[in-house]
Amino acid sequence: MTMRSTQGWRDAARLAALATTVLLAAACAEIKPLDYTEIHEIPPGPGLLSGDDGAFVLLGD
Repeated sequence: MTMRSTQGWRDAARLAALATTVLLAAACAEIKPLDYTEIHEIPPGPGLLSGDDGAFVLLGD
């Protein structure tokens, strides 16, 4: 291998590392705090099988 071909791989690896760092920083930019609910409490709002009022709904309106 020549010095030129090795340098090309190093530049590509550096560019990939920089792109990964930028993408990770952008993904973490909009972090919002989590509304924590104790495990023994039912969180407010609709569930997987319940409607907006919290009642079990098999078929909607």
